[in-house]
Amino acid sequence: FDFTNISTLSSCKKWLDEALEAGNVDPFIFLVGTKRDLISEATYENIEESALKIAKYLKAEYWATSSKTAENINKFFFRIAALTFDRCITRERENSNVVIDSEMISFKNNPQRNGNFQCN
Repeated sequence: FDFTNISTLSSCKKWLDEALEAGNVDPFIFLVGTKRDLISEATYENIEESALKIAKYLKAEYWATSSKTAENINKFFFRIAALTFDRCITRERENSNVVIDSEMISFKNNPQRNGNFQCN
């Protein structure tokens, strides 16, 4: 949603519903506010209260970002990468023989994968 256009916040549920109808997936769900740099702190605090309520309702993580100042941009993409990596490792553990010790995770060869790691 756009912090400078608060009506976009009320559209988020509709947008999420449309996205979920488009495919049979188990996505990570984020509520991301953009253009954080264009509003005052007082306005942000007011909007944030509503955004947190909507994020909770949507079961989404809430992120306030600014492309112009790069506020939370790297952190947000690192979060996506970490969640994706964790999901891949979890699925691989569930679908193959995995050896885990305190320093390393290794996957025993699975003939169906020819030893290649894949994340679906």
